[in-house]
Amino acid sequence: MGEALLEPQELARLPLGKAGFAEIRNQDRVYVDKTALIGRLAVADGPYFLSRPRRFGKSLLLSTFESLFASGLEMFRGLALEKSWQEEKTYPVVRLNFASYGLDDLDIFKKDLLDDLKNKFANLVAASPYDDLGHLKTPGSYFQELLFKSNDRSLVLLIDEYDAPITHTLDDAQFNRKIITTLSSFFNVLKDYTHKCRFIFITGITRLAHVSLFSVFNNLEDLTLTREASLLLGITDAELHRYFDPYVKNAASVLDMRVEDVYSRLKTRYNGYCFCIEQHAETLYNPWSLLSFFKRPEEGFDNYWYQSSGGTPALLLHYLQQNPQAIDMMALRRETRSVDKELLTSKSEPLQIPLDLLLWQSGYYTLRYAASNLADLVFPNEEVEYSLAKLMEDLHHLGLSRATERGLDSLPALIDAQDLDAIEQLFNAILKECLSFETSVFEHEIDIRDVIYMKIPEKGLTKLRENHNVHGRSDLELKTVKTHLVIEFKRSYPRRSVDHALQEGIKQMNSRDYGEILPGRTLIRVVMVCSQKQHKIVLTQQVK
Repeated sequence: MGEALLEPQELARLPLGKAGFAEIRNQDRVYVDKTALIGRLAVADGPYFLSRPRRFGKSLLLSTFESLFASGLEMFRGLALEKSWQEEKTYPVVRLNFASYGLDDLDIFKKDLLDDLKNKFANLVAASPYDDLGHLKTPGSYFQELLFKSNDRSLVLLIDEYDAPITHTLDDAQFNRKIITTLSSFFNVLKDYTHKCRFIFITGITRLAHVSLFSVFNNLEDLTLTREASLLLGITDAELHRYFDPYVKNAASVLDMRVEDVYSRLKTRYNGYCFCIEQHAETLYNPWSLLSFFKRPEEGFDNYWYQSSGGTPALLLHYLQQNPQAIDMMALRRETRSVDKELLTSKSEPLQIPLDLLLWQSGYYTLRYAASNLADLVFPNEEVEYSLAKLMEDLHHLGLSRATERGLDSLPALIDAQDLDAIEQLFNAILKECLSFETSVFEHEIDIRDVIYMKIPEKGLTKLRENHNVHGRSDLELKTVKTHLVIEFKRSYPRRSVDHALQEGIKQMNSRDYGEILPGRTLIRVVMVCSQKQHKIVLTQQVK
């Protein structure tokens, strides 16, 4: 068993510090120095707003700004920022994380916010959170007092997850309205006191109406969809190759894979995010997932984003709990959604966010270039596809039984033993346990295949779908050290019998020459026929 060379938190410092935004061309790859962009943003006052999904590095970005303003170039020696940053002065930094305050009731929330303000301003100004009668002040009035007593242009204000208190209280309408009122009052204070701040940067997931954030700042610059900030968070393909090659090679050794195959699998699994509506815009890797993989490569290409709660933002969970049948996961996967570009930067009522916008803001959709005033929304990668499937399973209390999970652990052995009956039973268990009775999966062969594909663990085998050759694309390929299993899925329905579907699959398998004979491996080619009526695989036959 291998171990990663660094912890994810340590690794996470590398892309922000060493990759970057000033273009450097080397072997047809373009590297960009992100510290140069950070410097360009920091030169201005802001205020800036940036929206990204969870686990994409928003907090790490604020840590970078905090380090720059509080300590100068101490952490940036040898980087592009060192050449461009001219300020010798350092600044007091007040950093607030709105996701860290208690939400059991309004008094707890206010007390936590007041205590945080008191602690963060303790070395800057003297002001008590209590009034003359011993009552707690409101967060807005206390914040106003603190800013009033601060020196002009002396303060760096960093606010993380501004929208968390609202999105986490949607199940209590009365409490939610009080939270919105409190936040509105707090942010409204900034309108009259921006001159006190040298720099303001605010992050969140969504753009919510009625919190004053997007109305009090006449000059609030939203960086969310700008080309300049599109590569600010996340890891590019060039950065992966340039700075993480030792970790990729370590993973290849641990998993007994070729290095180029690890790179390919990482791209399919974790790449594909795009935050810029331009043709040929570069895509990004999810940093949390990529770095978690490097920490634990022996666990394979796991779904780290969902496991870390990245795929379960409160706003989306609330929407799905109120509209349990709102998402047909397989239909979303098949379709490319085109939306008006203005939708992507619109302000929304917390309970009235359009589903497309909500899925984009939470990271399930990402952008692709589209003509005119439209933007295409698509799934970025396999991990996101798996996450939405897992989210729907959790919502409907579905999921694999322990017996089926144990069976999947033995799948490589079943493939090597050519036990097609056991493999069919295992695949049917997946279909039975992971699908609700309203499923539309059995209306499309690729949906049946993909449900099975998503549940096959990558331990002891390599799995591929839509594998290309000159004649076409195979449905599913599973490779162990000894065996190469190729499966073609066909569907029977009232107008097509099981035998008809079988013969069609055999013909397609032979005419398109799916599968390749690899050194040391036995090639097995199989057709599986799935019944739309019975909701299961009803026939499995090897193609000789």
